[in-house]
Amino acid sequence: MIDLHIHTDNSDGEFNVVDILKIAQEKELKYISLTDHDNINVYNQLNDIEISNFYKGEIISGVELQCKYKDIIIEVLGYKIDIDKMKKTKIIREGLVHSTIEGETERLNYIKTVCNKLNIKYDENIKINKPNDMANDVLLDNIITYSENNNTLIELGITNRTTFYRNHYINYKSPFFIDMTTGKPDFIDAVQTIKNCGGICFLAHPVEYICEDYKKLLDEIISLNKLDGIECVQKKHSKEQIEYLLEYCERNKLLKSGGSDFHRLADCMGHGNQGTYPINDSLVLEWL
Repeated sequence: MIDLHIHTDNSDGEFNVVDILKIAQEKELKYISLTDHDNINVYNQLNDIEISNFYKGEIISGVELQCKYKDIIIEVLGYKIDIDKMKKTKIIREGLVHSTIEGETERLNYIKTVCNKLNIKYDENIKINKPNDMANDVLLDNIITYSENNNTLIELGITNRTTFYRNHYINYKSPFFIDMTTGKPDFIDAVQTIKNCGGICFLAHPVEYICEDYKKLLDEIISLNKLDGIECVQKKHSKEQIEYLLEYCERNKLLKSGGSDFHRLADCMGHGNQGTYPINDSLVLEWL
C-alpha cells in the first residue's frame, strides 16, 4: 500500500516526521509523500536523520499548495519536485508556510464573535498554543463537545473539521467566512511553480470543494490542460466517488494518485473512504 498525502507538524499534522515514518513502517507502506501545506521544511528534517532506522519504503518528494481558482480556494499536490529549486520559488520564499500564533489568535477571536451571535457555546479559555493550531480546527473541536450546540450545528451542516472549513470558514456566504485568498497564488501560478521545479501536479481531493457539482468543477479545471492528474483515493471520497474519479482519469488520459490526507491517527494512513479503501501501489506505478 501507499500514501501520497501526509501532513506533519510542519503544517497542521499532529505528528513529527520521525513518528510519521514509524507509522508508515508499521503499516508497511511501500511509498509515501510528505505533503505539508505550502512548505517543504520536513525535507530539511529528513536530511538530519537516518531514515532507514524508521522507514524502509520510498519517500516521494511532495508539497500541497493552496491557491485561488476564481472565487474559491483549492489545493494542488506536487510530486517528484526538486526541493532545492522549490526553496527558491516565490511561493515558498514569501512565507506561505503556516500561520503565526498571533494571526490565528486574531482569527479565533473573530469566529468567537460569530459564535456569540449564533448562540453557539464554547470554552472562553480556548486559545492558539502553537503555529500549526488552526483557528477553525481549535474552535470546531471545542464547540462540538457541547450538546447544546447540536441543533445549531446540524442546521448549519457542520459535522466535522472539513465541513466547517469548506462550507463556512472559506465560504463567503457564511458568517464565519474569513478571506483566505490574500497572498495565495493563482491556480495556474501554483501549477507552474511545481512544474518549474521538475514536478508533476495533481488536483487534491476534488470532491471537497464548495460548488454545486464537483463534476462540473472538475471538468472546468481539467479543461485548462494544466494538471497531470487527480487525487482519486482520499479519506473523504466515497467508494462511488473514487470509482468515478478513476474512470474519469482513464477517460481523460490523466494520472492517478491517492492519499489519506493524514493529519492524525483517525485518518487511517494508507486508506481512503474513511479507512475502508486500501490505496494500492498499482494506482501510481504508471508515473512512479
